[in-house]
Amino acid sequence: MATAALMGASIGANALGTIFGNIQRSKAAEAAMKEQQRQQNRMQEQAREQRSDIARDADREIATALAIASDGGGTGASAARLGSAIAGIAGLSIGRVDSNLMEAMAASRAEQKAIQHETRTKNILSVIKFVGSSAEMLAGRSSPATKDPSSPAVAGKVGGKASGKLIISSKTGKLGGRV
Repeated sequence: MATAALMGASIGANALGTIFGNIQRSKAAEAAMKEQQRQQNRMQEQAREQRSDIARDADREIATALAIASDGGGTGASAARLGSAIAGIAGLSIGRVDSNLMEAMAASRAEQKAIQHETRTKNILSVIKFVGSSAEMLAGRSSPATKDPSSPAVAGKVGGKASGKLIISSKTGKLGGRV
């Protein structure tokens, strides 16, 4: 009876440890996601500032070109062509800023998805380890899989014989089938 109580307490402690670890991992992932969002907002603000600077510079260049054309006796058509050329260059620059912003935002979103996926995977694996160690404890064994990732149980063999346990790769964390 005392053994059952100790096992129950041990399983309960392991459950709390698993839950606490998953909560901490989730909180860290949430903080990383908030930082990613802050960086995305900053990238958008910088892109707005760059577009504004380019437009302001283009307006200044067009005004200078018109003043020079009117002082030198240039025609309205040549001034219009010059203004169009300056506006075209400014448009290309703004397009480049927008393209760079889109690429940076896509990279940031991909990083956010990677953070979410990694957190979810680690949380699932910790639950799988908890369930496995609890089942082994209830069956009267300790869980070598939770103690040492290079142990024979994790490798799927006990004493050189197939154990019939699920294999979880210690490198990738993926399930590899039964041995």
